[in-house]
Amino acid sequence: MITEYHRPATLAAAVELMNGKHGKVVPLAGGTILRRKIETPFAVMDLQDLPIHKVEQQGSELHIGAGVTLQQMVDTAQIPAVLRQACLEEASYNLRQMGTVGGCAAGAGGRSTLLAVLLAMNAKLILLPGEEKVALGNILPLRAEMLAGKLITTIVVDLSAAVSYQRVCKTPADQPLVGVAVCRWPSGRTRASVFGFGTVPALAMDGPTPAGLADAAKNACAGASDAQTEADYRTAMAGILAKRCLDTRGEVA
Repeated sequence: MITEYHRPATLAAAVELMNGKHGKVVPLAGGTILRRKIETPFAVMDLQDLPIHKVEQQGSELHIGAGVTLQQMVDTAQIPAVLRQACLEEASYNLRQMGTVGGCAAGAGGRSTLLAVLLAMNAKLILLPGEEKVALGNILPLRAEMLAGKLITTIVVDLSAAVSYQRVCKTPADQPLVGVAVCRWPSGRTRASVFGFGTVPALAMDGPTPAGLADAAKNACAGASDAQTEADYRTAMAGILAKRCLDTRGEVA
């Protein structure tokens, strides 16, 4: 239940609100997560007036404001094609107009294609207070605790890497049953995430070469049975999808 509404005009005011005397304060960007029923009282902080809605390239890095909507991601030429496609598959058009990339980092689940791609890319989050820069992969295991009292302002991705993902869905409009996202740097470093189940995507591999990628993807699916499908199916498909990712460069399927 929402008990208070705030709309700060500066980042300093936003940080003060989150760490002040208002009890639980939930950042409100697109509001897609807050559409779910929440019983405990909380205040909301509208982020519309904050300077977190731009996309800027800084050298080999792309800085994406946390308030950038998923539809803006789709429509912005600076965004890598793989990320634009992941946003298209993340939600319907109406929800893409509302949902933000920061909201995805803070609240998306294990079936989120966009969150899985960002994890494979080793995306960094810039957090206030303190301009703290933290890897998304370090936050996801304890996301609620690590983001308490923090405000995501920017998501940073490395443009020097090639990214691919593959996924299996019941229909093109469905969320994935299983998917693999792979990011490869010029040095040979390879990161892979597995998604389609659980509370957040799982990091399957971060190594100096792609050797063992298929086995790592299969291992990440061990025990991943739920109402959607069985772990054995996910395990088998993850190995196949991982191999397909190695045969592509910045492509999706």
